[in-house]
Amino acid sequence: MHATLGNDELAESELQAARQAFVSLGDVHWEGQVVGNLAELAARRGVLDTADDLWSAASDLLAAEPDAAVVARRAAEAWVADGDVDRAHRWLVTELDMAERFEDGPALAWRTATAGALLNTGRGTEPGLSLLRTAVERYNELNDAQQATRVRLDLATALLDLGRDEDAVAELEKCLRVADQHSDRVLRQHTLANMGEIVRRNGELERALASLNEAVRLARDLNDDEAVAHVLGNLGLAQFEAGELDEARAAFTEQLRLAGKLRSEQHEASALGGLGNLDYGAGRYKKAAARYHRAADLHSGASAVREVEALGGWLASVASAGAYDELQAIGQRLVDAAQAADLNEKAAEAFSHTGRVLLRARDREGAADLYSVAVRLQLTHATGTADFEEEFVASLLQTLGLLAAHVEVELADNERQPFYDAVLADLDQAARGFGEQLRPYLDDVRAVLEEQGVFARLREKQGADD
Repeated sequence: MHATLGNDELAESELQAARQAFVSLGDVHWEGQVVGNLAELAARRGVLDTADDLWSAASDLLAAEPDAAVVARRAAEAWVADGDVDRAHRWLVTELDMAERFEDGPALAWRTATAGALLNTGRGTEPGLSLLRTAVERYNELNDAQQATRVRLDLATALLDLGRDEDAVAELEKCLRVADQHSDRVLRQHTLANMGEIVRRNGELERALASLNEAVRLARDLNDDEAVAHVLGNLGLAQFEAGELDEARAAFTEQLRLAGKLRSEQHEASALGGLGNLDYGAGRYKKAAARYHRAADLHSGASAVREVEALGGWLASVASAGAYDELQAIGQRLVDAAQAADLNEKAAEAFSHTGRVLLRARDREGAADLYSVAVRLQLTHATGTADFEEEFVASLLQTLGLLAAHVEVELADNERQPFYDAVLADLDQAARGFGEQLRPYLDDVRAVLEEQGVFARLREKQGADD
């Protein structure tokens, strides 16, 4: 049963009246359907706690029917859209428990796989990873190796998002074996595309180029423009990192053309980010800034990691172009995006990089502000981890080591201490926002910044190079 009126208040009144009528008739099925619609209405209004209570009531009323699982999935989808993974996971577990009463092996395995994929929307999560592993096990129990392997592709992507690259590669190697055993070109193409992305991130450029070039060739053979466009983005990045700049520009340009043909904002954003990297490297900063800006807007709401990367490129580009009046607004957007998606460490790298741009421009005050933001973001990252002290020390050494390397290259001996003093002043203020637990650590930071010659040892300890 669905309310058809456009006015939410009138629709709610109609549904409440229908609910009372079905309660009077003792019709539990239709009461559950109506309560489910009331939950949808509350969710549409943005009152998710009320919607959650109504979904719970509908789930109880429909507990003896397959529709209970449908209600649970709708609740999970709403919480995923709201960014609450824990509540979404709770509903998906409820859905699978209910579905086990009514569905056979293949249907249940498929439902489990889609539940895991839902939790990993935009970025991999540990609960989503767990559900995907369960789906793989269920397909294996059904002796459906090809379908299990397709789920492994999603599993590898989630592992990649979580920074577990070696585990992701291990899963993909299993996928390749199954694809070859079954002569499944589609599966091999998808696997090679994922493999190329991962090994590129690990710096294995020769292996990445081999995997991605074969993936593009297979996608062309299959007349799959979507797959071609996807792989071209990663191939362009691998070529860029290998110094094959003409080949990279050709890959990103073709990806941009296919993005228009497919009307794909995702591929357009990927291509623009790649072309932005090329323009930035060539000193075309204004053009790079425009590309990064557009890419960040397209990634917003779709991929938090890619949005933060694009915002970092935009920040560095406008600084390199001398458009300092734009830095504050872009920097604030970068901080907001990073904190919303727990990507503070990645944002800190962007602020450190742009800090060096300002150092080169002799804007020491602006550079000090950016490095201070970078350290604050590292502090936020560290305080959100289970092993605070270890994470704090590691992340702080990384940022201070980079800061020191930049300062020693860009500033003369007599310029360094005033610069460090400016950073220290901001750190003292930042400490007030993190509580007394950080005071001993920040005192150590002060000692590090004030000790002569300490930065060379910091860089050596961190293993960082510029």
